Amino acid sequence: MTRKNIWHRYLIIGISISFITLFFSCEQESDCWMVGEFVFENKTAYTIETPRGIIQPSNKLTIKNEGLGPCEVNEKSYISPFNGGITITFNKTKCLPFKGGAKAAEGEGPVGIKNYKSSKVANLHYRFEYTFSEADYEKAIECD
Repeated sequence: MTRKNIWHRYLIIGISISFITLFFSCEQESDCWMVGEFVFENKTAYTIETPRGIIQPSNKLTIKNEGLGPCEVNEKSYISPFNGGITITFNKTKCLPFKGGAKAAEGEGPVGIKNYKSSKVANLHYRFEYTFSEADYEKAIECD
């Protein structure tokens, strides 16, 4: 009878340790609400057309991306709204293509997040600024 009691106690202790280990090892990773505010400034004398809107000369276009994401982020965790590559047109006559990179946040010009000036607005809220200049217009070619 005592062997049965001892075995029963060890079984209860073993099950308890298993549940405690399982409980503490399975931390739930929750998602948080992230905000990315992208501001595109046109410092040229030409109207710029992007896939997400038109920017008149000396004006800005703001695109706000919001959604669930990881709770631990920095400015490198965000992805440009022009992910994958785009072509910008100037006055509907000259085109400037920007290629995407091998990874989601990489690429030329407004495609790559590293090409933006970034600032932290609040926790999980970053502002990214990109400026189109006359140098961009000079690089553009005639549209097909």
